[in-house]
Amino acid sequence: MKIIQRALPSGKGTYRAAVQDAPGHAGEGNDETGCLDTYLSAHNKLFTVNAKEQEDLHREIPRGLNLDKILCIKTVRALMNYFTIAHNSRLYQREKGVRSKEVTVEEGVNGSMLITHHDVRLPFGQITARPEKQQKPIPTCQQKRGHTPLADHPWNKWKR
Repeated sequence: MKIIQRALPSGKGTYRAAVQDAPGHAGEGNDETGCLDTYLSAHNKLFTVNAKEQEDLHREIPRGLNLDKILCIKTVRALMNYFTIAHNSRLYQREKGVRSKEVTVEEGVNGSMLITHHDVRLPFGQITARPEKQQKPIPTCQQKRGHTPLADHPWNKWKR
């Protein structure tokens, strides 16, 4: 691994680059970890910057700020028939109905899961199979009788 410095073609400044020798070249290790170690040490020499102050400059977390709510993966899911939700190849069912077509599934950093609608938690449970649809009874067809007009209907005037 060599560090080279070249002039830019436009003539405005220079650039540095770490160049790796071709595989099988004498002098450098040919295994991948050896090349990586060599590259990282050269990279760190170029770009390492020491901190101005050694103390911790992180701020306190403000009150009322819920990091679990911020650092979660939020996915919008459709609320299907019987209030079921499919998420990560699993089925979940809402315990109470909500008048919405979509809900938000929030997966926390610790693996917890919440189902919310407009930032309101909704109770749910995991189910193993989709609920079966209740079959409506098929109405039996009754034969329709023909309509016979009344005796004083005008059609009866032209009786043959």
